[in-house]
Amino acid sequence: MKINDTGFGIVCVASGPSVRVPTVRQCFDFAVEHWPAIGTAPEKIGGTGLTLGRNYRSFKRFLQRLSEQSWDTATSVSFKELHPQGRQCLFEWSASFGFSRTPPWVPHSALCVRCADLAPLPRVRQLWQQYLGTLYHAPYAYTYIQPMNWGPLMYALGIGYGPRHKEQHEEYGMNISRWGYSVGCRPEVYAAGILRDIYPHNYLSAPYLDAPIGRTAKTLREWIQDDPVERGTLSPFTDLLTDWAPPVKNIPTIREALYRAGRVFYWRFFCPTERIEGVDQPEPLFRPDPRAPWEAPDPIPEIYRADYWKDKDPGLTY
Repeated sequence: MKINDTGFGIVCVASGPSVRVPTVRQCFDFAVEHWPAIGTAPEKIGGTGLTLGRNYRSFKRFLQRLSEQSWDTATSVSFKELHPQGRQCLFEWSASFGFSRTPPWVPHSALCVRCADLAPLPRVRQLWQQYLGTLYHAPYAYTYIQPMNWGPLMYALGIGYGPRHKEQHEEYGMNISRWGYSVGCRPEVYAAGILRDIYPHNYLSAPYLDAPIGRTAKTLREWIQDDPVERGTLSPFTDLLTDWAPPVKNIPTIREALYRAGRVFYWRFFCPTERIEGVDQPEPLFRPDPRAPWEAPDPIPEIYRADYWKDKDPGLTY
């Protein structure tokens, strides 16, 4: 599967209000140790990070420059494969570790990988599994695919993200930008097991799998297991997380069903009022306690209706 000359992004995010967040230095050391797992030895990587502000034509030079820097305020570090002559071109892959951990934001960690095709994806998932299992014990994570020019790392953090293409729905853009703020200010989002969206791979801890479906006594785990053909399978991923892999073609239908059951994030759930023509009006979809059983009233928002996504690739995050 070839995309286009911009490639595409594979982004994994782990978040949680009480997560033991690793430092950028720990993530950097982890990447140096494990990066050969995706097929490129560290000495073939150039990179940028901290306050370096430039690319380096050898990994050895990059490490030397890093040793002169302070890691105390670092929020990201990146690696790029370089052209054999040192010139940047359409490289096979690149990766960035990015972080947001400034109050009131909930800690986020994002690994963004850019590839020429989908071949490295299984190896990248293996690296992410090691990362989540050994370094970053988060209660929730997910993997998704986006064209690089849509800003997958910005989507991951939910910061400064606006419409990337004309057809993006305004409410969908609000959901992206409000995710980080809402979960940061409302840590009960995690206790309630609210999913950000439905992705090809969703890594869920017990609060998510044991969350109720609507006003029923059935849990998300049971709901998935009731119909594995249509809703996907559950398999162990780390000691803490279970990998839920729904059939990609069914993601729009699953998204609608789980929104109706109160399992999927919507920014209006966490805003008690909305300003209309200069006057604050009560928000009818506000949920004072997102842990309480809830079912969506009709009509549901357009972006959660399966038919809204009928002309879009269900394997991409828009």
